[in-house]
Amino acid sequence: MTPKTPGESEGYVPRVLLVYDGTASAQQALMHSEALSRWPDAVFVLVAALQGPSNEQDSAGLVDAFPEAAAAEQAHVRFVLERGADILKAHGFRVDALVVEGDCVDELVRIARSESAGLVAVAHRPEAPWSRQWWQTHVVRGLIERLPCGLMLLAVR
Repeated sequence: MTPKTPGESEGYVPRVLLVYDGTASAQQALMHSEALSRWPDAVFVLVAALQGPSNEQDSAGLVDAFPEAAAAEQAHVRFVLERGADILKAHGFRVDALVVEGDCVDELVRIARSESAGLVAVAHRPEAPWSRQWWQTHVVRGLIERLPCGLMLLAVR
């Protein structure tokens, strides 16, 4: 019998948000983390928050100038998440994948609330260009202060 988390009742299915850079090392870190081993019956939601430009004017100009680049980035991120979801499904886990665009803190807080998440796990290589947003002090602090659930940060080397 799996131990229940505090406040867990019969029929409760924990939801865990997993944010990672898609590398094999990050996938392995998540596969062997407490997040998966603690809740074998959980639904895991792989999340990528694409950081948009800093303001609306930049956003409109960049999308108009390089629409194929934005579409290619979204397609790549979707591919990475779906590959990760397939790996987790092959290990018997229930998984959803979600790509959102906007401020990473705002989007994770919104998703954590809407999904009634019990944990958000972030696994990234701090030096990777794609994952730099997760290791900025204001991002980590914002997540700690605003998430309605626990936060686990995994620095992958």
